[in-house]
Amino acid sequence: MNEVLRADQELVLPNDMLKKVDLMSMSQGLEVRTPFLAHDFVELINSLPEEYKLTKQGGKRILRDSFSDLLPRSILDRPKKGFEIPIKEWLNGELEAFLDGPLFTAEYIQNQGLFEFDYVDS
Repeated sequence: MNEVLRADQELVLPNDMLKKVDLMSMSQGLEVRTPFLAHDFVELINSLPEEYKLTKQGGKRILRDSFSDLLPRSILDRPKKGFEIPIKEWLNGELEAFLDGPLFTAEYIQNQGLFEFDYVDS
């Protein structure tokens, strides 16, 4: 498990998550800090046994235990919440007219020869 977590730290964080945070924060003029990535802190967490890092209830055990006396149970016990973009809302809202435009007609898609119109239409 520690090998998987280490790979996540070395590959996913710098090449995906941190890059996205950096780009999005810069686009809004925000200065973002990553206190849980301080070198000493990461070394401490990496030195802990894996059974303390993950439990049957999920991850973030260290964080939850560390702040259990400061945060209400409603925060500590809530499930993980992602940062997904609202694609469904966009496609049913401001992008709906675009989808009804000439680029998504059966004729155009069939002439492209890349996709099956029935699949795109669904």
